[in-house]
Amino acid sequence: MLKFVWLCLISFSLGATTFKVQPIEQQIRESDGVFQGNFLRSKGVELENGAIATQMIFKMTKESGLQSELFGMDEIIVHFPGGRVKDRTVKVDGVPEFIPGEKVVLFIRCTYRDWE
Repeated sequence: MLKFVWLCLISFSLGATTFKVQPIEQQIRESDGVFQGNFLRSKGVELENGAIATQMIFKMTKESGLQSELFGMDEIIVHFPGGRVKDRTVKVDGVPEFIPGEKVVLFIRCTYRDWE
């Protein structure tokens, strides 16, 4: 019985999150813009709401819907859920991983101040 209670306590304290990849048609329909470019670097950040995210920076070569010429942008920052900041780590399955220099095409959506 003690093992069962211990197992219940552990199961309530653990959690998991999954980043669900959407079908391409849904990504196109829901995106505010799309860009082609190269992955530069990433780092873990704490957002204003306290959530942990991975901030990924990309060099844009082409874009649509972002008005980069108007704002003089050639790099874009995209936040993905999960990451590591100091001693806090949030693991989210399904979040993409990139290699510096890797060519990418991303459909992105603007939320308040950030791109995701």
